[in-house]
Amino acid sequence: MLCPCRAKSNDQNNVQSITFSDCCQPIIEQRKPAQNAEQLMRSRYSAYATQNADYILQTYAQQPRKQQTLEEISDWAKQCQWLGLQIHQSQMPDANGFAYVEFTATYIQDKQIFAMRENSRFIQEQGLWRYLDGDISSHQLIKTPKRNQACVCGSGKKFKQCCLNKL
Repeated sequence: MLCPCRAKSNDQNNVQSITFSDCCQPIIEQRKPAQNAEQLMRSRYSAYATQNADYILQTYAQQPRKQQTLEEISDWAKQCQWLGLQIHQSQMPDANGFAYVEFTATYIQDKQIFAMRENSRFIQEQGLWRYLDGDISSHQLIKTPKRNQACVCGSGKKFKQCCLNKL
């Protein structure tokens, strides 16, 4: 299974999708820590896609974690079918220790396609990257593509050959 975060490797000019077991799964299963904010963000997206609410809750920073419940996170993950993730930019930690990742997540909820663009803020706590908060710059309903148009998930396939059957 390809990783839901759609990470790619670039080995000898050969760009290939990475499998879940080689990408986010070891981070989600806590066999290895996220090396940076972008890896944590990708693993959190993959955890939503695989409905791993425990991991999502654990990767909140201490302060916002107190405001979350496992049930709310689990409900949100189950309500949505996650289609794709696009990273726009990833910034290294600033002087205050905050790192930023700007991304768009595409998902289906109630048989409608949405795209949410967010600039997320991360911080390290006890040597581990944690999600602090994020600013959503847009959250919009996307017009369902025609069958022969490119799929909204970013796979490069036609909609009919990709996510049409998920609606």
